[in-house]
Amino acid sequence: MTKPLTYAISSGEATDSNFEAARLRLIEQASMLAENSVTYFQIREKQLAASNLYSLATDVCRVLEGSQTRLLINDRSDIAASVGAFGIHLASNSLSAKLVKKCFGDKLAIFVSTHTTDEIGRAVDDGADAVVFGPVFPTPGKSETIGIEGLREAVLQNNNVPIIALGGIDAENCGMVMRAGATGVAGIRSFSDPSLVGSLMRELKNCD
Repeated sequence: MTKPLTYAISSGEATDSNFEAARLRLIEQASMLAENSVTYFQIREKQLAASNLYSLATDVCRVLEGSQTRLLINDRSDIAASVGAFGIHLASNSLSAKLVKKCFGDKLAIFVSTHTTDEIGRAVDDGADAVVFGPVFPTPGKSETIGIEGLREAVLQNNNVPIIALGGIDAENCGMVMRAGATGVAGIRSFSDPSLVGSLMRELKNCD
């Protein structure tokens, strides 16, 4: 994995009732991310029925085909494998990376959400290919942050796994995150429109 990795996460606002509008919005976002050479796009639409999630993932795979952007599906390893996605993102309450690896072997790259150094260690022991770690900075809905020093400590203790920092990261503070040793940055808002993505990608190029 070449630094800096960039990891866009969908907003999670899609529902079965607004599916057609959400599908168009997410396809447009996928196209924009591909144009900006964002490394990963995680579809994190927990409210969708499996059939709609499969349909959406199929569409996004088609949009990303031939680009540098790789598709990740939140939690649903069966759908990720069936549409030919690059990988799966597992939350703390998901199936373990070890079980996913047992079922799918090397067919899916496995990314795991973590919030402590102990969780990173367990994810690595279970066979995770990379971890998303945070929140680093304040972000809506998250009361506690790990801060730059917490990120730096996690990197020092777990330098055998790519650590992608999450939480309140934007063009203004991404340099601090990369200097702390992160392999890359993840986010929802910073990857939500072309101007924000463009600013973030330009700043990250200075961190190569």
